[in-house]
Amino acid sequence: MPVMGVTAVGKQLTRDAKYIRLACRICAELGAQFVKTYYVDDGFDTVTASCPVPIVMAGGKKLPELDALTMAHRAVTEGAAGVDMGRNIFQSDNPLGMMRAVVSVVHEASSPVESQCLNLWRAEADPEEGRPARLDRQILPGICEWLPGSLESGLERQRPDFALLEVEVNLVD
Repeated sequence: MPVMGVTAVGKQLTRDAKYIRLACRICAELGAQFVKTYYVDDGFDTVTASCPVPIVMAGGKKLPELDALTMAHRAVTEGAAGVDMGRNIFQSDNPLGMMRAVVSVVHEASSPVESQCLNLWRAEADPEEGRPARLDRQILPGICEWLPGSLESGLERQRPDFALLEVEVNLVD
């Protein structure tokens, strides 16, 4: 039976790479086949490199969607085998879109902004019911940076459904 080790649980925890590295290593040496742990901004790549079994990043506290996707992207880029997100998906305003965005970041190596653009607000749209996707202040700057370059690189040929998507910009706080 596979065993998952879980590290760094608790509010009084010191979340630094040294502590996380040691905790992950202990879990692996006690027989865990993979380890779930929190992401640390500084040195997470040393955590994944020093553990002899795969690391899965824990989702942690509820974050804004783009922050959660960025954290997942950085974790996978720095050696995590995957992510285990709960509240950042099911407490999202759009759980299905957020789930698709996380899958896109982890399995398709999409950037956090690209993933959010293509999955979060796209999943809200329903062309059959005439419901356009809505944007909010959090993702609009990212779309403004990402979209022009993506269209120049032929996104409409890669994703024809994206080119047909109607977008309603909603800047209400």
